[in-house]
Amino acid sequence: MEQYRDERGKPEASIIVEIEQLLEKFDASRAAYHGGDFNGVACRRIVGNANEICQRVMEILVRQNCENCDEKTIKEIVDQLEQTLGLLDAAFAYLSIMYPTDDEKKKARDAVDALSKQWRDIGLSISLKAHVMEVHVCDFHDKCGVGDKEESFIEQGHQIGLKENRRYCGLKNFIKRTESALKARSVSTHSLVMQQKIEVLHASKRTKKDDTNPTLKRVKKDEKKKEIEKQVKREAYVSKRNK
Repeated sequence: MEQYRDERGKPEASIIVEIEQLLEKFDASRAAYHGGDFNGVACRRIVGNANEICQRVMEILVRQNCENCDEKTIKEIVDQLEQTLGLLDAAFAYLSIMYPTDDEKKKARDAVDALSKQWRDIGLSISLKAHVMEVHVCDFHDKCGVGDKEESFIEQGHQIGLKENRRYCGLKNFIKRTESALKARSVSTHSLVMQQKIEVLHASKRTKKDDTNPTLKRVKKDEKKKEIEKQVKREAYVSKRNK
């Protein structure tokens, strides 16, 4: 039995666990409140580090020595994955620019076109969100811009609902549970309570660090350098797909 296990290797589940442990190093993990899926922040971290993550994923898959897939095939699939993640990063980065210039609008459209081609070439299904991205979002972006449009208030509503469910889970009577939740929400939105929250927030804020601090200047310089490198990578993904 031990010899059979050695020949068979580790089960497939261990590959998934190892990949998820890798993603955790990039602060991308499954959120329990999000149904056990990766939330938006985690997805942005994944696509923003597509190159490094895909290189390490390929190393994991090759090391597992899967008999059904050779190293060449693994590389081809991972390269396609990296290209898709890179194009997702480029598209969302350009679409997130507030008050875009004509050049930035063109870059956004080129990135979305490249992403649409890549999406179809690798055989992914065209969901409603993919259709909106492919057909409608660039037209709206050219007219109004979408960088200042967001839906955090919807996500916040989800969080409030989950918090209320945990808080009043002991109340089995639906009417009493609903009345209690509504009462608590009414109190929390009272003008005096909201004013107190603002005062506490301002009082607990940390003072702004001195911009003349050499360490802070170096950090800002490094962040600017990383952002330039990301910009170069995004343009490379788009130009590679549109060749």
